[in-house]
Amino acid sequence: MIKKDKNKKNKIRLGVVLLFLSGLIVLFYPLISRTYYDYRGNEEANHYQEGLVQISTTEAEEKLQLGHAYNQALLTADVTPLGDPFSEEEKVEGVAAYAESIEIREKIGVLTIPKINMKFPIFAGTHEDVLQQGVGHLEGTSLPIGGLNTNSILTAHRGLAENKLFTDLDQVNVGDLFFLETIAGQLAYKVIETKVIEPTEIEALKIEKNQDLVTLLTCTPFMVNTHRLLVIGERTEVPEEEKEEAMAIRWWEHLYSLIREYIWIILGLAALLLVLFIRSLWKAKGRD
Repeated sequence: MIKKDKNKKNKIRLGVVLLFLSGLIVLFYPLISRTYYDYRGNEEANHYQEGLVQISTTEAEEKLQLGHAYNQALLTADVTPLGDPFSEEEKVEGVAAYAESIEIREKIGVLTIPKINMKFPIFAGTHEDVLQQGVGHLEGTSLPIGGLNTNSILTAHRGLAENKLFTDLDQVNVGDLFFLETIAGQLAYKVIETKVIEPTEIEALKIEKNQDLVTLLTCTPFMVNTHRLLVIGERTEVPEEEKEEAMAIRWWEHLYSLIREYIWIILGLAALLLVLFIRSLWKAKGRD
């Protein structure tokens, strides 16, 4: 009888433990997924940077010339942005041929935003496969290689449970820096304006005369997504001796940016485990 009662209690305890672990998996799935996709994104960015180092100077110059020729053509040809990158009607399938001229290892660059401790690979196009894994370049806008009379639109999702991407872009303010690394080298941009627009306000994405701009675009308000947030950066110069520090993303700051929404849950679980551990010690002491 005693043995049966003991087996029953053990089964109940096992059931409670399994239920608790299942709850933890469900609770932390978005964080696990976010961490995984963040790791993949960093690997993609590093993969591009390695390819950039290995490419010959001649090939780099040829790609850069083709890229500048495309940007120049935007000024004279009747080319406009395809529109809202998040609209179902204007999705683009496959890798856009326009960007192949500056691609290295299927990417066109790396975007670093120190303010939010994030680094992203940049892909050509804004089809959903791209927007699920990194930053996309909006078709019909300048390629992100700098130069006067350019405005390159880079876009990513915000508020995805499984991938952080531009979730914290609203924390980037006027005066903050972000950086591009492309076939044109490392380019620094200072934020000169942030604004919210309707998805149909394509005019806000136009090229400004004699300006070298990069516009970061995402959905807003958070989880509502009825409007678009623009963070507009203008090309600036950062002294070489200051650039490394300005671009630095410290691992602990990056980690905190990933887990920030879960920090109280993590601390609460740590406190619970500590209480259970102390309780087990007291029980063991009592038996002794």
